Amino acid sequence: MAIAIDPIARGQAKNAIKIKAAHKFIDNAARDAYFTANPTELKDGIYVTAGGVLYEYTNNIWDIRIGGGINSNTALKNEENIFSKKQIFNQGVLSTKYEFVNNTIEVNESTTLSFEHISKLLKCVNTSNITITIPNDTSLKFPNETLIEILKYGDGEVSIVSSAGVIINSVNNFKNIADKYSAISLKKMGDNEWLLIGNLKE
Repeated sequence: MAIAIDPIARGQAKNAIKIKAAHKFIDNAARDAYFTANPTELKDGIYVTAGGVLYEYTNNIWDIRIGGGINSNTALKNEENIFSKKQIFNQGVLSTKYEFVNNTIEVNESTTLSFEHISKLLKCVNTSNITITIPNDTSLKFPNETLIEILKYGDGEVSIVSSAGVIINSVNNFKNIADKYSAISLKKMGDNEWLLIGNLKE
């Protein structure tokens, strides 16, 4: 299904949103399998989480509503509600709270980017060499303007590689993080096109 980004992404939920426990999925494949088996539940205006990202189903597509700032582990502390960093709706009472949101994901092996990495810092603690792979839009279409940061925190090399058909633009075509404790940024510029900037080497 097509996916579109919403202006209130990155954890800026304006209102508390009720979501059924049955509509919290480990990934998009689990979500799609569920609604294939339960088509009567697929209606405009329903919200689900998949892979730590909040989606709303509208006009026959899944729109991203919250990504990279609120995930199923940090936000869904109350079984019936999703809340923003500042507002929580609980038992009919709206109150203000400040919640710690962990935007760092630890990586110790080769990884293919997924929606859970949007707006996150991938902290690579590997001791052996690993690769971070950008998937083709046909397998996983990130919204344009997606930003992902990658930090070399271990002794192993970290290389950014592309799936077939994906273009990575970088200075001198360098795609390896240069030094320990240095970082790079990946930004999606268009269909199957990413920009890679930061402390890089050949």
